[in-house]
Amino acid sequence: AEDYTRYLELRPEDASGYVARGWSYIALESPTLALRDFETAVRLDPKDGDAYNGRGYALARSGRPAEAIRDAEQALRLDPRQTRTLYNAARTFARAGGNEDQAAGEDAREYALLLQRQARAVALLRQALEALPEDQRSPFWEGSVERDAALDLVRARPEFRRLAGAYTRPSEKAGASD
Repeated sequence: AEDYTRYLELRPEDASGYVARGWSYIALESPTLALRDFETAVRLDPKDGDAYNGRGYALARSGRPAEAIRDAEQALRLDPRQTRTLYNAARTFARAGGNEDQAAGEDAREYALLLQRQARAVALLRQALEALPEDQRSPFWEGSVERDAALDLVRARPEFRRLAGAYTRPSEKAGASD
């Protein structure tokens, strides 16, 4: 984040610098700082899908799910076939979907919305994987999906478990049952 800050001192109108620093803030668990950078990036370049995805994810982390979903949808409109766009939109839908146990106490409409967002997260994840060359899918699953806490809220879904079965390498499957 500090390096991007120095860069932005030299190029304050570069939307991509704000996007990069925003994702750095996300990695540092600072969604409020990230949100500020993603908002600046969207203002500077309203056609940058990554800026919308970042802002959407920061909004989801800040407890603003409806706004988060709107930004993820905008990112998908701008970059519909990019693995990164699909994956980050999946992460936003997963976070915006919320916790099933918490939503079970809400009204039926809220619970249905949660299930819909979770299903969309898994569908986008599947699309992201299918956008990759076949030989890159399992490594992407292992290197990104398995480690991503943003997807924790959808891991119990049957569709997610089917994806895990398809993209986890056989040696890992055997090791998991030991």
